[in-house]
Amino acid sequence: MSAARLCLRPDLAGQWHWLTQDSQGRILAGPAVLAEGDALPRAAETVVIWPEPGIVIRSVPLPRRGLSKWRAGLPYLVEDWVADEVQELHVVAPESPSGAHTSVAVVRRALLTKLLQELAARGIDPDRVLPEASLLAEAGVQAAVEGPRASMSLNDGSGGHGDADMLEWLLASQAEPLRVVVEGEALPTLPAHVEVGQVSSLFAWLVRRPINARLPDLRQGAFASQRRARSQAPLAKAASWAALAAGLAWLCWMALDVWQLGRERDALQAQLEQSFRAAFGAEARMVDPAFQLASERERLSGGADAGQGILDLLGEIAPLVTSEGPDTILLTSMDYRDGVLELALRARDVGAFDGFRERLGTRPGLSVELGSTQYGSDGFSGRLRVRRQE
Repeated sequence: MSAARLCLRPDLAGQWHWLTQDSQGRILAGPAVLAEGDALPRAAETVVIWPEPGIVIRSVPLPRRGLSKWRAGLPYLVEDWVADEVQELHVVAPESPSGAHTSVAVVRRALLTKLLQELAARGIDPDRVLPEASLLAEAGVQAAVEGPRASMSLNDGSGGHGDADMLEWLLASQAEPLRVVVEGEALPTLPAHVEVGQVSSLFAWLVRRPINARLPDLRQGAFASQRRARSQAPLAKAASWAALAAGLAWLCWMALDVWQLGRERDALQAQLEQSFRAAFGAEARMVDPAFQLASERERLSGGADAGQGILDLLGEIAPLVTSEGPDTILLTSMDYRDGVLELALRARDVGAFDGFRERLGTRPGLSVELGSTQYGSDGFSGRLRVRRQE
């Protein structure tokens, strides 16, 4: 039976070591040295743990939205971290980042290309390539030491790989508690407040950390694993079908919403026509309410200053309502008392409502007061009280 995961890691001499794990992370075989010509065990996933000194890791704020645009701009985010040209760098974030901050890893494209070519020469095509330092943070460990080499994950979220001699200086400024894991018995020089844990195999200790999509995997973008892409194709197909189903459901919902809006529009049209006939007579026919109301106002006022009453106010308001369109502003009801016309409106959003209120307030001689407002599933609703200024 094949293992769930095959893990590989180079040692200080450049030799590759391997081990296998089951689905629970338990080690099935290894660690062992990969000799020339050896056949590796079969596994569902191959992961490389890479302690490359050329890798730089930083913690950056994670945007609440626009994640794809944020990913596209990552190469320009790291210009101040490294001296190389942006075009020469490979910059990745975790595939499934979470929280307010996330780790971003940077490595020169040439270094990653060389690693993958070396592995390909041995018949190995890894699904993931993980910076070794990225495995330390979730374990609450600031450094892992193997002889003169150390991987570091400091409290500010920065990390990388370098000489163990630098640890005393780097850890001296870090807040407690501090933990360092060391392979073997030879201990580096460390500050007094550092807790040290010794392990027989740093490789075996590292792979017991969670390996998931929250780690910055270097096999993304132009360096993505083809084998992994093929294995995920059925999931992508299923996701496409799910997206199609969601799109169809959205279209059905939109059709239902349009039908409901049509019914409301027809009901409002009937209400307006009833009010219109009540004002102009049972035989009157409503053709262009804005024009007819304005004409009747002129007739009633005899060409003098605008008169009092509902017709005068409607003559001012009707052109604005009809020019907006029902998708932007919809008049759902109105009430006239004591010289005040109260309008109940439903708007596409609060911006459309405020824009209508401001335009109505600029009409000469009108006073507009804001009544109650509320958000609902069908948009933004509000009431306006309109009167003639004294």
